[in-house]
Amino acid sequence: MPYTAAYAADPADFARRYSILVVEPPDIKTGLGIHTGQNNVLAPILCEFSIGPFVGSLTERTCQIHNNGAPTTAEDCYFLPWEADAATTMTIGANADHFFTSTLSGCTVQVNGPANAPTITHGNRKTTFTTHGLATAQAEIDNLLPAPGGQPSSAVRAADYRALCTKANLKAAKKSFPVPDGYHVSSFKAKEESGGRVEGGAFVFGKRDATGDWTFWYQAVVGISGAMKKGYFGDTKKQHISNEVVLGHAVQLFP
Repeated sequence: MPYTAAYAADPADFARRYSILVVEPPDIKTGLGIHTGQNNVLAPILCEFSIGPFVGSLTERTCQIHNNGAPTTAEDCYFLPWEADAATTMTIGANADHFFTSTLSGCTVQVNGPANAPTITHGNRKTTFTTHGLATAQAEIDNLLPAPGGQPSSAVRAADYRALCTKANLKAAKKSFPVPDGYHVSSFKAKEESGGRVEGGAFVFGKRDATGDWTFWYQAVVGISGAMKKGYFGDTKKQHISNEVVLGHAVQLFP
């Protein structure tokens, strides 16, 4: 089954098997008037998406967002772009069955409101994160998030998806790593950024069901480095691996 069709049929299952990287058009924010330092409320952005291979990776797939024409294999979607040092907010409805936002590396995504017309916010404090660290940046992001106003609400923060980089999840990712026939994984560890922080991120996605209600999930991922070998003795052949892997199952975010 083509990747796009497989994803559309069961996004959460697809996200369990492949690390998904959102690839958005460079002009997606043109004319939107997004400003830093505030929450920017946007009109719904309708696009199309297609899922494809990630060249050179055994575990990753791309989610290509199209806003100026798309291949015939693409599906309709809502797309919420991110902005550095700001938040973007959008309320969606019944004009598409899929939702995406930009890939998260330290951002927060909040979903609140009725399930048939949820409001999604993508918050970022890139400059604060770089200069003062995650805790200070998270406090500033939280101040940008709209108040739920008594509606159901849930958010995923950097601490949530980074916490899924556990020994158990890394062990499972190593066990399921798709090595070629005859090879086995000989070394496997999470990549680290400066300060010993793991190189992790998240993919947030939503799907509208037959009743018109939306469900949202997030997928936690981490970059890994290691090697795979063919053979166990003197004829061993070694090949380095450097991919991004999924950490456990997709986690339901909303409702």
